[in-house]
Amino acid sequence: MTFSNGFFAVDGQPSGDPLLPSRIDLGIRYDLQIRGFRPYQSGEIQLGFQTIADWSDDKDANGKSVTHGGWGVTVRHVQDLLGGNNKLVFQYGKGGGTGFGTLSRFYYPDFSLRWAPTESRLRILDVITIQPTRWLGAQIVGVYQRDDDGTGASDAVNEWYSAGYRVSVAFTEHAKVLNEIGYDREFKSNGAPKLWLAKFTGALAITADKGFWARPELRLFYTWAMWSEAAGRATIDSGRLYTDTYPTLLSGSIFGLQAEAMW
Repeated sequence: MTFSNGFFAVDGQPSGDPLLPSRIDLGIRYDLQIRGFRPYQSGEIQLGFQTIADWSDDKDANGKSVTHGGWGVTVRHVQDLLGGNNKLVFQYGKGGGTGFGTLSRFYYPDFSLRWAPTESRLRILDVITIQPTRWLGAQIVGVYQRDDDGTGASDAVNEWYSAGYRVSVAFTEHAKVLNEIGYDREFKSNGAPKLWLAKFTGALAITADKGFWARPELRLFYTWAMWSEAAGRATIDSGRLYTDTYPTLLSGSIFGLQAEAMW
């Protein structure tokens, strides 16, 4: 079994030596992970726990702190499957520990001190990645997420469903055809119109090898997407291209080159 832990500063752009956020934004996230427990040969159980300590000195006019800490837990079961694996994950967090699956604080409120301690997030996801032959690989993902701000208001609960797949077919040692479909749907407890988005992508790729995870990879892609009117009003496109330029459109497409490397 492997135990791993580390400290991370949260909130705010780091500066100084050592690099830390300013005191008004300073929090410390402690992360503990336990891996390698195999109840049987082809399956593994992994555990994670995080706690966010509030070290900020940001206070209101009455001297009361306006920042908060939080915590979160993760349980993951990894099952070997067809040259890959199936990862089934359960996550729950409170306050600053609700940032499962999001980007760093510099782009999105992840592990933030600005979440109220009453807020909670439940997340269940299943990721199946297979490589049955060298030339064929695929990944299928399903996600359910429930956010509750804990206020009991009519709009306190938000539910999100997401599903998608990618198939990779290598027709030579260094070239692939890729296909990807994704769908997202969001519900609010106050009965607001449902938000949904569907997208379809095809691509030709030059890659280091035939495998699904072979990188680096250069892709020539085309994506077509459609969405609900409510999703459009909610700026479903993060770049705001359609929201700002074409606010009445409910579909659109894009093509281009994408490069990806990982290590």
